[in-house]
Amino acid sequence: MTWATRDSRKSARKHATEADGIRDGAHPRKGAPVTHDDILAQITFGVWPKLLSTKDTTDASFSGRRILWQQALCHAFPHNANDPNGYIVADRASRLHGLRNRVSHMEPLLGVNVTARHNDALRLLAAISPGVRDWCAGMSTVIELGRKCPIEL
Repeated sequence: MTWATRDSRKSARKHATEADGIRDGAHPRKGAPVTHDDILAQITFGVWPKLLSTKDTTDASFSGRRILWQQALCHAFPHNANDPNGYIVADRASRLHGLRNRVSHMEPLLGVNVTARHNDALRLLAAISPGVRDWCAGMSTVIELGRKCPIEL
C-alpha cells in the first residue's frame, strides 16, 4: 500500500511545509516543525479511497487496508457502528470521489443520481459527527435545487 500513496504523502508533506510558510507571523505555530497532523491535513480526497477498506481480496493492499481500518481509520468514523469492516464508508467515499472527478473535469452529470451522492456525503459526515452532518444538511441546497430541475435526472 505504501507504493500506492507514496507520491500523495510526498505532496502532502510539501504542502504542509508550504502552509507553514504562508502562516501569519502571529500564528502560534509559525515556524513549528511539520507534524504528522499537518501532513494528514494535507492529504487529498483522492487518497482516501486508496486507504479505506476493500472487499476485493485479490487487491494487493487488501491486508494492509484491513489493518489500517482496524487500528486507525475506524477511529476517524466513530459513529459507524453498523459497518465494522469499513466497507460502507469505503463505498461511499469511492462514489463521492467519482462524482468529484466528474465535476472537476466538467463532465455531464446526466445519469448521475445526485440525490444518492448527496446522501452518501451526509452519511459519511454522520459516521464522523452527526452534529456536523445535521449542520451541513441544514445548509445544503442540493435537494431543493433537484426539485426545481426541469428534467428528471
